[in-house]
Amino acid sequence: MIIGFDQLMLLLLVCVFLALLVYMRRQRRIMLEQDAKYSKKLRDTQGKLAEYISDLDSLIVMLVGIHEFGMTATGII
Repeated sequence: MIIGFDQLMLLLLVCVFLALLVYMRRQRRIMLEQDAKYSKKLRDTQGKLAEYISDLDSLIVMLVGIHEFGMTATGII
């Protein structure tokens, strides 16, 4: 059986289509994995930021207390 030019072109197009389909699925899987990785990094960073903000709040309260103590001790207030 001899394959004609039209059949050969159709076979080539089907092969290209399948190759593109495989490539697109692979890229989608890679993008989903990257998205999950970056989402985890973002959550971790947000957690650290919340800790830093809490630490800063504590330091501000402490500094205000020290300032008030100093003002009271010197009789300025």
